[in-house]
This record gives sequence, structure tokens and C-alpha cells, in this order.
Amino acid sequence: MASASPETKAELIGEALATGEEEAAWIFPAAQADGSAAVRAAAANELHRLSEASYARYAPVALNDPAPAVRQTAIDQLGGRPPETMAPVLAAALASDFPEVREAAFDQIATQPNAILLEVFFAGLDDSEKSFRSKVRDEVRKLVGKEFDNYKQAAAWWKVNQANYNSDLVYLGQ
Repeated sequence: MASASPETKAELIGEALATGEEEAAWIFPAAQADGSAAVRAAAANELHRLSEASYARYAPVALNDPAPAVRQTAIDQLGGRPPETMAPVLAAALASDFPEVREAAFDQIATQPNAILLEVFFAGLDDSEKSFRSKVRDEVRKLVGKEFDNYKQAAAWWKVNQANYNSDLVYLGQ
């Protein structure tokens, strides 16, 4: 496969992963090491076929790929996974150097908030861009009714108050 064209490699990736077999996960590291963005994008387009563990391992790599097309393909594959799987993926996305990846992580958490992802969301309070920090701060305020200046403050509050919320962040009272 090393001498195949990027288009052929992309086609082979799609065919191999179309089987739905987890054994095909070996394709992801090979594709991600390929010099062709088309090959890496083809692999990213098949992320939905992976097990939870493989998805959590390979999605962050695709989300932080240097090629915009690969990142966008990975962004399009976000979601549809349990919060336990999404937490490390979205944590990596919120820490990304690429604003569109951070925005996609924000959208995922804001549209499907839950207790597992809330602490991940707090990381956005320490983002390097003031406008993004403000956006996260506003959304956290909507979710839990509190305003925080940074991750440390929010995480400390959550540690003490987590038992007062159900998994969907509905306040249960004290």
C-alpha cells in the first residue's frame, strides 16, 4: 500500500473499515502517519466505525491534524458516543491549538450537557482567547447557575457540589 496513490489508499481505508471489524483499527496509525491529507481524512471519515476505546484514542489525533480537511472530517464525526468516551476526546479538543476544534468541542458539550462532561468544559475557562473563555463562562453559568473565573475555581466548586446534580445537570437540591 506504500506505493499506492493517496486516492487508492483512501479507497482501501474505506473498504477495510466498512467491514465494521475492530481489527481494522490498525489502519488509523498507518493513515495518520501518511503524508497525504486525503488519506488521513479518509481514515477520519471512518472514526464512527471504531470501538469506544479506539475512538477515544484516534479521534483526538485527527482533530489536531495539521490539515484543515482532516480536522473538519474529524469534527463531523464528533458525537454519538457515551460521555465516558467523549470526555477525553473533548478534553483534547478543548486544548487544541485550532479554534475550530475548540468551538466544535464547545458545541458538543453545550448541546448535550451532562455531569461527566462538565468538568471537561471547565478547561475552557482557562483558554488563551478571551472571547472563548467568556463564551464558556456564559454557558457554564447557564448549566449550573454559577460563574467562575478559571478551571481551578470551577473544579473545586464541582467537587463539593457534584452530588447536588443528576447526570443531566438538573439541580437536586442540598
